[in-house]
Amino acid sequence: NVSPVASQLTWPGFSVSGDSRADRGNADFDQRHNLVFYGSWSPSLTLRGIGGGLLNGWTVSTVAALRSGFPYSIYTAVTNPQTIVARARTRDAAQALLATPAPVPGGERLFDPSAFCPSDACPLPETSRNAFPGPGLINLDLSLARVFKVGRLGENGALTLRADFFNALNHANLNQPGNIPGTAGYGIALYGTPPASSGFPSLVPLGETARRIQLLFRVTF
Repeated sequence: NVSPVASQLTWPGFSVSGDSRADRGNADFDQRHNLVFYGSWSPSLTLRGIGGGLLNGWTVSTVAALRSGFPYSIYTAVTNPQTIVARARTRDAAQALLATPAPVPGGERLFDPSAFCPSDACPLPETSRNAFPGPGLINLDLSLARVFKVGRLGENGALTLRADFFNALNHANLNQPGNIPGTAGYGIALYGTPPASSGFPSLVPLGETARRIQLLFRVTF
């Protein structure tokens, strides 16, 4: 598991020295559901003349993802260095999760902080490692493109126009909730999942970012 010191929660280690069984639980990468689908459509319109020249030949492509969240642990302000994971005030720790997340400025409250003991003094057992499911992800990327043949540029001469819409729905995904007691964000998941790093100007498909539009103009000769 991890160190009980809030500033060291990314450090690996055992909750109980030499006892790996004390850290049994869901893996950090345990994402139960991950649906990714994609498609491409090139409609063949019967329009002629100027209208047909402008509308025919476009290709619409999409890639989308529906993913469940990664698990997380809830911690407590410990007095015993070997006690890290929070103790719920009830034997059913799942009751601490709100059936309907409560809106708060900048995000949503996912669990009730008062359902967990502020220290390790509670007589009930600790909650297990990564026992709680985190927020999922919804993302849709779209692309609109067309290739225009340009004979004056040679046999392979062409002009390509393309517009890519990353997170086309501008859907705001949630971060993991704050799990450190005594902090203002305890139990609150904020909107704005950190975007995946990528090289400029291209973006990674299904990147966790606000809506972005990328335009491409390419001449082939």
